[in-house]
Amino acid sequence: MIRWMLSAILFGLMGLSASSCVIPVGDIRGALTVTWEIPGGCAANGIDLVRLRLIDWDANLVQDQFIQCSAGGTVLSPQLGGPYTLEIFGLAPDNVAEYFSSITVVVEDGDIAVGPVRLNPIAFAPGKEPPGEVSASLGDVSFTWRFEGDANCVRAGVDTVYFAIRDVQGKLEFDRRELCSIGGGTVTRFREGIYLVYLQGLDDRGRIIYDGEYEVRVVGGRVNQFDFDLPRAR
Repeated sequence: MIRWMLSAILFGLMGLSASSCVIPVGDIRGALTVTWEIPGGCAANGIDLVRLRLIDWDANLVQDQFIQCSAGGTVLSPQLGGPYTLEIFGLAPDNVAEYFSSITVVVEDGDIAVGPVRLNPIAFAPGKEPPGEVSASLGDVSFTWRFEGDANCVRAGVDTVYFAIRDVQGKLEFDRRELCSIGGGTVTRFREGIYLVYLQGLDDRGRIIYDGEYEVRVVGGRVNQFDFDLPRAR
C-alpha cells in the first residue's frame, strides 16, 4: 500500500554489532562500490531508476544519487569513515519507489565493495488493497513541504518533518518522521474521500517550530498532488 519516492516503508534497518561501533570516524581515502539486483531484472519489473541514499550515524544525508537501474552498480565516495545506512530504492518511471533495501555498511580506508544488494518489493500495509489489485477508486497522495515565507529546510532551521494522514473519523492511516531534506513523499492506494494531513517541522533538538493541518480530497485513479506551506508553530 505504501511506496516511497524518497524513503521506504515497513522495512527495519540492520543493526551494528558492538564491535562495529568502535570503528573510528575520520578522514578516509577510498570508494564504496555498490551493486544491486532485482529478481527478474529491472525492465521486467518496470524499474527505470535506482536511488541510493547514504546516511551517517547522526541521520545526516551524505550522498543522494540517481542512476539507471540497468547499470547494476555505482560508486559512492564518503569522506569520513564510520558506520552508514545505505538505502536503495527501485523507482518506476513516475519516480514512485516500488523496490527497496536498506543495509548498514562500515567505511574504512581503502576501496570497499558491497553487493549485490537484493531489492525487494515494498510491503503493503495491513487493511489496504493488496499489490496487483487495480481499482479506479484508489488514489495516491503525493506532497511536498515548504515553510512560511517559502523557506527551505535550511533557512527554516528544520531538521526533520513528522507527517500523519487520518480519515475524517480520526483514524490514523499513515504516519512517519523523515529528514526534512527529502522534501516530501508519496503514499499510495488510498480510497477516494476526504483526509486530514498533519505536518510538523522539528529542529535538531526535536522541538516543533512549524506545524499545519490540511484537509485534502483524494480522487481515485490518479496521483493527487499537494504542496504544503507550513506556518510557524504558535
